[in-house]
Amino acid sequence: MQKLPSAMDPTRLKQLVATGGSLQHRTNRILFGSGHRVYQQMRDQNNRCFLDFEGLSDKWQTAAEYIAVHPNVLLGVHRDHTFAIILTPGGPEKTTEHIHLYYATPKPDAALRRRNRDQSKEVFGEDIFVVEDMQRGRHAPDFDGGGFSPKMDSATHYFHVWVAETIKAHRNQHAACE
Repeated sequence: MQKLPSAMDPTRLKQLVATGGSLQHRTNRILFGSGHRVYQQMRDQNNRCFLDFEGLSDKWQTAAEYIAVHPNVLLGVHRDHTFAIILTPGGPEKTTEHIHLYYATPKPDAALRRRNRDQSKEVFGEDIFVVEDMQRGRHAPDFDGGGFSPKMDSATHYFHVWVAETIKAHRNQHAACE
């Protein structure tokens, strides 16, 4: 398996910014993510927006980071808010998605907060039919397990490698104790 530099590596961060982000990268054994430089801050009809977190560099004017903490947490970081999505399994065919939004200030504008909540639900909801269709496809008689796409599935690939390495290490440790 090819080892990728840490997301905290300054060279890697420069590369992500220089290429416009959206490169998936391995940050450690269970964290994976991507970044981009096209975030546009939400504004209302009077051009009001959420206040930013303090002390941010200019990069964060348009930057965002998305970090998957496998197997069931997605974190998003923007200049003015963050989110956590926690997936709770309810069985082989059921998952509940819990979305938590956090803002840079304790009491952000209520109307903007509602608008951001509604937009987030819409954006995150766009993935539901895709996941449901993929699950239906997995039940098809000719489904053979599928394959990874090198461009789209690198984080999933690294997660599977992590799981396999963890199981192997546990088995080796157990065998050494016998």
